[in-house]
Amino acid sequence: MIEKLQSMRKDHLCLVYVTSTRGNHEIAMADNVVRLIYDHLEAGKKKAKNGVDLFIHSNGGQGTVPWRIVSLIREYTKTLAVLVPHHAFSAATLLATFRCKTAGVSPVCRIPRVQQRRQIVDFFAGHRRPGTCRLLIDVID
Repeated sequence: MIEKLQSMRKDHLCLVYVTSTRGNHEIAMADNVVRLIYDHLEAGKKKAKNGVDLFIHSNGGQGTVPWRIVSLIREYTKTLAVLVPHHAFSAATLLATFRCKTAGVSPVCRIPRVQQRRQIVDFFAGHRRPGTCRLLIDVID
């Protein structure tokens, strides 16, 4: 699925951050992933110059992780897209919000207008359970 997504997004580097959201087996977002993301960015830094797509599925976790991840990705690209095929709660929501260079967070945070690409929406429609598709694709240059 990720290979198909990456081929559709052409020259963008695709990073995937999925944590378990299964009941009684949840895994929280944590700082240990920052080094792994760094390693992937280093390995794909030529491709990252064209843009980075971050595919995320998580119930959230440590509040400092989103800022560290987005700051790190911003060292490699000016174009960051966050792809959310099902849900991104708590710290994962912050990550999707922080992709914008001027983002701030308040009790009611306005997320910039979502630009949906029909091809990707159709792709995810074939890989989801009925009634669960929530997709955020927002590219900020």
